[in-house]
This record gives sequence, structure tokens and C-alpha cells, in this order.
Amino acid sequence: MRRIRNILIVAVFMHCLFIQNSFIYAEIIAGFDGTIFKKDIKAHSFYIDKCDEAYVSIFFSGGESEIVLYNPQNKKIDPMIAEKDSDIEYKKLEPNELAVKGAYYIIKNPLPGEWKIEVSCLESPKEGVHYGIEVSAEGGFIVDVKGLVPKSVSCNVGEELLVSARLGTTAHIKSIEIVADIEKLGKEEIVKTVSLYDDGSHFDGQEGDGVYANKFKVNLLPSSHYAIILSARGITKDNNQFSRAVFSTSYLEVMPISPVHVIGVVSEETKDTEGDGFIDQIIINVKIKSEVKSSVMLQGHLFDAKNKVIDSYIKGHLYDTFMLDKGICDIPFIFETGRYFEHESEGPFKFTTSILLKILDEEGNLEFFSGAVLDKDYFTKAYKYTDFQHPYVYFTGKFNDKGLDMDGDNKYDILRFSAEVSLTFDGDYLVGATLKDKDGKDIYYATNKVNLEKGIQTVSLDFDGKEIVKKESDGPYRINNFLIYKYIGTPKDKAVFFGREIASSSRYTTEKYNSDDFRK
Repeated sequence: MRRIRNILIVAVFMHCLFIQNSFIYAEIIAGFDGTIFKKDIKAHSFYIDKCDEAYVSIFFSGGESEIVLYNPQNKKIDPMIAEKDSDIEYKKLEPNELAVKGAYYIIKNPLPGEWKIEVSCLESPKEGVHYGIEVSAEGGFIVDVKGLVPKSVSCNVGEELLVSARLGTTAHIKSIEIVADIEKLGKEEIVKTVSLYDDGSHFDGQEGDGVYANKFKVNLLPSSHYAIILSARGITKDNNQFSRAVFSTSYLEVMPISPVHVIGVVSEETKDTEGDGFIDQIIINVKIKSEVKSSVMLQGHLFDAKNKVIDSYIKGHLYDTFMLDKGICDIPFIFETGRYFEHESEGPFKFTTSILLKILDEEGNLEFFSGAVLDKDYFTKAYKYTDFQHPYVYFTGKFNDKGLDMDGDNKYDILRFSAEVSLTFDGDYLVGATLKDKDGKDIYYATNKVNLEKGIQTVSLDFDGKEIVKKESDGPYRINNFLIYKYIGTPKDKAVFFGREIASSSRYTTEKYNSDDFRK
């Protein structure tokens, strides 16, 4: 029965949240449950003190039931009366997916005093109709429920947390006590009660300011979730007792006691796996202590100077975790640097790490929790993006063109195109490109074989002015598919392409020229 009551009360509360947003802070005045059979009538009474609105809701499973109210003057309130009274709203709810039916009244400015509810059963299965009733008030005492500070908290056993509430008014209160009941989600038990004070000495601000607060030490079960219920009990100025409860929107997650601890970064190294002088991997070795054999997922991240993640390393995943043996070990976090050059990523990089624990909860369900983290960010040594693996030949992005008059007749003999390149190796290189007119038609293809030293060099191609005049093509011209690659002589003196020993630039547009600028 208690389980049914909890289900119904939660259903009532969640529905009221839906129909009235401000009901998040509605105060629960009373709750009832029971079983009723056909033609039976059951009565419950409750006390309403001064408030703006009262909510009376019923939810029931199976059969058909309805509720009628009587105010302190014994005036009857039923659905027909509610239709004619603008201060009363009644609504019948359609069955939800759990086949739970319901109805509710909203009463504006209800008359303070003792009210009565009559529950009647119109239709009933053999086992009867199980029902739950909740009476709540809005605009009453507790108007601002902060609950846990911050609003939702993940914490470890032994930490201290603050819980607080603020009274909306004290005009009708003679005396009041407020407590925070901490209830384990999914269980029907209050595991801790924290008394709140407004005396200026319990982290509540000024004495008498209406803010009730206190801190408490988290000595709850790890790997668990808890809800906070704020309860107010006291006496009004007309000597009537009252009792209210408010569900806080704060929830508390108590983290598992982690058997794994990150001691810190012990070393940083790089690897040149291809033996070409470029960095292929950054390896950060982290010392980790595991008190027991643990199933974990390791995560490591590198951030650039703008705090943007440039790379991540993950070992294991949620359903295939990595096993840590008991004891202390060094775990390498290996970052493959293949794209660092492309994105021009430069260090120092910030390194962070965390360990996700795979744990079975007390009911045997698989859960994942954030475990150990690196307490202090680690920063790598400085790196240039050119330190990382990249093509043996690449264009730096600097290009230019100019017409050359070789014989002093005020006509260009050649159009020279130049480009800056970076080379890893000395040797012979072959360059080539196609000159196109402004409409994209081919004018001339030029090649050049040059001997270059490693480092930053400038290579040039000369396009014959006669070919430009022959095509009667005015500029600006396009230079397409400009290639440079390492040249290796063969018996047939052919060029051979070798992977990263080739670079290309797809398009370049020259300055404006006319065809008659060139010598015929």
C-alpha cells in the first residue's frame, strides 16, 4: 500500500508541475491514500491556513472515483459548483500510460480552517480502487526553495553541503521549525534529517531575514542518489497547527568511493616512428594507484592555447573497459600527431586526464561514475607545428608573378611564376604547372628541374610569352596544378612520385596582363 501511495503522490505532484509551473514551490499540506469499493464513501480532513491557492488532487487505479470538498463553513464544492464559481477550477484527467486516472480542484484564496474531502466510488473491480490524495498550497510560507547549493550536486562522502529555504511571509506564523529530509531515491526511507535555522550563525545570512539554512556532512551511501524534502511545522497566530512539505528541485548524487587515484604526470616523451626526424607521437606517462583490481576507462585530452581540444586519447570504453591491476603503475597516454601539422597546432599543450569507473551498484546494476582526475593541469613542453609529421615537400603559401623583358624591347619575353616551398631533403626536384587564360583554356605547360637544399627555398617556372601571344589570351591568367616532387633518375630518365615527396597547389591568379604586352 505504501508503494501505491508513493506512486500516486508522485503522479499528483508531477501532474501539478505540468499544469502550474509555479507549483514547483507549492507546499504539501496533507496526503492520504486508501482502498475503496463500489458505493463506499471515505472522508479525510485537513487544515488550510491563509494562502493564495490550494490544490486538491486525486489519482486512482482501476474503477471510477470522484471527490467532493467541504470548506470550514461546511459549504459543498463539487464539479457542478466549480463550473459556476470563477475562483474554483475542476478538471478530470484522462488515464495515462499506466492506466492511472485522476482529477483536481484549484481553489483561489481558500477559506482558512478545517476542510473535509469525501471520496466516493462509482465503479470498482473486485479488489477495490486504490487512490492517493494530495493537498498543496501556493503563496504560503516557503516560497523559495534553494535546496542544495549548488542546485544539483555530485559530491564525495565526507564533504559538507549547504541546504536552505526562504519564507515568503511570517505574518501568520507564531512559531515555525524547518527541516530538510534527505530521502534515497527509489526507497521509502528518510536517511538523514537536517535542521535549518534563521539565527545568523548557520550560514543563513542575517538573523530574522527569513532565510533558513544549515550545512551537513555527507555521510550517506556512496554510488547513490538522494532527493531533498523541506518540511515546515509550527503554529499560526490563531493557534492552529500546520505542517507543510516542499519538494526541492535539487538532487544529490553521492559518488562512489574511488579505488583508483591519479598520482600525477611522471614523464613526457616523443616518438619518431618513421625515422624521418618528425614527431609521430607525444606520450605522457601518468602514475596511477589502484587499491583493488578495477575496471576503468581512461581518458586524456590535449588543449591548445585557446583551450580548445586538439586531441584525445581513450583506452577502453563503456562496455569494454580496461583492467587496472592492484598497485601502482605508469599508464602511457599516447597522442598520434598526424594532423597537428595540418591544423598548425603548437604547444605547450594543456593535458588533463580522468578515469571512468565501471561499478555494480548495491542492486547489481551496471553504473558508470567519474573516478579519479588529475588534480592539477599539466602543460607539455613547447612544440612548433612543423615539428610534427608532415609532407617532405610543401608550399608555404607565398606566391608571386612578374613579366620579364630579357632583350630590352619593352615587351615581356616570359611570365615568371615563383613559389616558396619547404623541403626536408636536399636533391633534384621537378616542378611543373599549367598556364590558363581567364576563361580556363590551356595556354602553356611549363616544367623545370632544379637542385635545391633542404629548408625554405623559392622555385620558379617560366611561361613563354610567344605562346601567350599565339593564343591571343589576355590576363589575368590562372596557374593550375602547380606541382613539385623529388626527382629520381631512371634509365629512361622518368620522374617517379613518392608519396609525401610531392606537393601541389591547385590554383593561383596572376596580375592583369594583355597578350600584346608580350613579344611575338
